[in-house]
Amino acid sequence: MRMILKKQKYAFILSLFLILIVSIIALAHNPIPYSINWTNTNLITTDNVWSVNAELGVRGYSGADIPVAPGTDARTVLPESLILNVKANQTNPDALVEGGVAEFEIANPTIALKGSDTARAPYINLLLDSRGLSNIRVRANVRDLSTVNDAVQQVAVQFRYREDETGPFTDVPEAYIADATQGGTATQVTPIDVILPPLANGHISLEIRIMTVNAVGNDEWIGIDDIIVTGITSTPRRVFDFDGDGRSDVSVFRPSDGGWYINQSMNGFTGIAFGQAGDKIVPADYDGDGKTDVAVYRSGTWYLNRSLAGFTAIGFGTAEDIPQPADFNNDGRAELAVFRPSSGTWYVLNLLTNQFSFVQFGQNGDKPVVADYDGDGKADYAVYRNGEWYILRSSQGFIGIQFGETADRPVPADYDGDGKADVAVFRPSNGTWYLNRSTAGFAGIQFGITTDVPAPADYDGDGKADLAVFREGAWYLLQSTAGFTGVAFGAANDKPVPNAFVP
Repeated sequence: MRMILKKQKYAFILSLFLILIVSIIALAHNPIPYSINWTNTNLITTDNVWSVNAELGVRGYSGADIPVAPGTDARTVLPESLILNVKANQTNPDALVEGGVAEFEIANPTIALKGSDTARAPYINLLLDSRGLSNIRVRANVRDLSTVNDAVQQVAVQFRYREDETGPFTDVPEAYIADATQGGTATQVTPIDVILPPLANGHISLEIRIMTVNAVGNDEWIGIDDIIVTGITSTPRRVFDFDGDGRSDVSVFRPSDGGWYINQSMNGFTGIAFGQAGDKIVPADYDGDGKTDVAVYRSGTWYLNRSLAGFTAIGFGTAEDIPQPADFNNDGRAELAVFRPSSGTWYVLNLLTNQFSFVQFGQNGDKPVVADYDGDGKADYAVYRNGEWYILRSSQGFIGIQFGETADRPVPADYDGDGKADVAVFRPSNGTWYLNRSTAGFAGIQFGITTDVPAPADYDGDGKADLAVFREGAWYLLQSTAGFTGVAFGAANDKPVPNAFVP
């Protein structure tokens, strides 16, 4: 995906379009946790009609348009079907010869699947919303509805998400059932219980399908019942929060005296002498206690004043390196990390295990913009190059996005609260913020003047980064929930701490 946003009038039109699309998608996908069984036989009443029950968040497809030979491994069948299908009000699985998707009003009602020469890969598709969630767990009972055992009836679980929702599905091998109809007594139940890969986390549109394929022999009906999908709420990464109350703190570093001056939102004012002129400030949570630690980088040496683990000094890097501490492994602690412009290489040191790693990603002149762009809790390697973003996402792989101009200042942060950092820039020439939000779409907001220093952070604790600028000792905050406020804090030559990693 590449975006060229050169003129505000086109950006405004694009914004309206994105808002419309997002609204439509949001209406069509049910939030997690989600569950459904089929005891209410009024949910499906007419053949091939699902739309009247849109709130169900599920559809059935015959798979007649998927080219599959009998006995094909279901795990390898990844295309989608476009043929909606359900046979309503059925009462006898043994008597229904035609394959596809069916609703059986039997003693224990259920939706069921059966392959055939015309229904080559029938499936049901769950339409869900996994925003703000991780560890998406899928459970269901696969029921043998036939009294004979004439075929090997496979079952596969697959998923796809909004960014590729018109493309193929991804198989989940751990959920595969080689044969769900071995018993021949119409009583066998095989459970599905699987955690989806991190790729499924944090999407406004997550599709999960449960599928069978045309078998060799006489296919049998298998019920897909007692479906439950859950997730774990992702805890937002709080940055520049020195007192651990979930809100970023207005704070400055004063190079002239090496002092940190922090206006903590819960604990009030504090001042700490830690550093000297020429130091690069590197505030982050190095000990995993939920509080940002005071820290500086000086010619290849890190000096950390950790709130829980105390002081330490560690040599890691060179004078030319650009420090970029972040949590690359989702253990709740920031790793020491540097970007070396001369070679475009990232070097990372895990403080807990003392393990070292490196990744070549970028080139000389790039500006490092590390953040968690895919919402899996792990920081992603990323660089900004003359209006282009190059991001190596830990779960979703590489992406390149054109967004911004050469003189813009990249300000990635989670502006819409979906757990993913958004591509964004502050344009000093007109004091405008341009945001490419992963859920809420594009926005252009005029907030600031040419000489302002951008300092975005979540100052009101609502999980969304707020627009903020520092202007010669004055802070101007446009908070997403608490609204506008101005704060006098600091002096003209101070470095605002929330600007620490804005290149």
